[in-house]
Amino acid sequence: MGSALSAPDSCIVTHTVTLQRNTVYKSGFRKVSGAPELTWILDVYPLGVDNKSDKVEALLWIIGGGTTTVLATFEFVNKRTHNFNPQIYNEENSKRSFLLEDNKTLRSSDSISTIICTFELRSEVLPPPLKVHELIDISKEHSWNVKLVMGENYIKAHRGFLSMISPVFHAMFVPGTKESKTGIVEIKDLSYVTVKNALRYCYGGDPKDRTLAQLIDMLRFYDKYDIQAPIKKLELWLANSLSVKNFAPIASYSWQFDRVHLQRKCGQVFHLNKTELACHPTFVALGATTIAGVLKAGHAYATSHESLIPGL
Repeated sequence: MGSALSAPDSCIVTHTVTLQRNTVYKSGFRKVSGAPELTWILDVYPLGVDNKSDKVEALLWIIGGGTTTVLATFEFVNKRTHNFNPQIYNEENSKRSFLLEDNKTLRSSDSISTIICTFELRSEVLPPPLKVHELIDISKEHSWNVKLVMGENYIKAHRGFLSMISPVFHAMFVPGTKESKTGIVEIKDLSYVTVKNALRYCYGGDPKDRTLAQLIDMLRFYDKYDIQAPIKKLELWLANSLSVKNFAPIASYSWQFDRVHLQRKCGQVFHLNKTELACHPTFVALGATTIAGVLKAGHAYATSHESLIPGL
């Protein structure tokens, strides 16, 4: 038996009795409760998908993937209810077609026909792996034994976890150190919000709502404490997201922390957009060392690519 993946959701699609060809009524995108990576959509074709059918046809789309069982109930207002057996989706963007009603019957209604679709997903697979933060109840005393203090604010954490992800924290908590005796780590060069965001990501929190400036501040925390896993992930995102719009802060970070792979990417983006970037106010406001580095990286990119072109 599959376990419930989402709470039931319903949408209403209404169409006129004038059954015109090439007409489709759409519910619009709807999020699946309990499965934020999934979306469902209902399309209703009064004359069928091929515009030749004597049946109203509905396509129920699942976007986001995964093997799931769909439970769908369609109801016509003032008409009988149709219940459909569960159908298995094995592909992303898969669809299931339902023949709903003789459209000749729809013509006999007063003016419009309303279709209500009630939709539910049931998972055929085990739940996804637990994230660290789901295992921790910070209200329990055994879940923390150190405070990270930033001014008047502090964050509770566990020495064991911090020691596992950071060799710097590991060295702090060996017997005999100040931090091991007091259970307090003072952080004076990073804000409370930065440390909170950085640790939240390490515990499995989603960083999608963080701004670019906040993500770069998180990277400063990871660099300070030599936490490599999030550095690799976030720097890959920086490289893939680099554009004229966000060039300056990423370039500044790349040269401040000597990230050679990001510097090369900055050189590529600068060379391909040099007319726009050269006079961009955020670029000219960068430090002299960073600007010189960008120009040199851009020249290196241009030279390496010109050598690949025959005759140059």
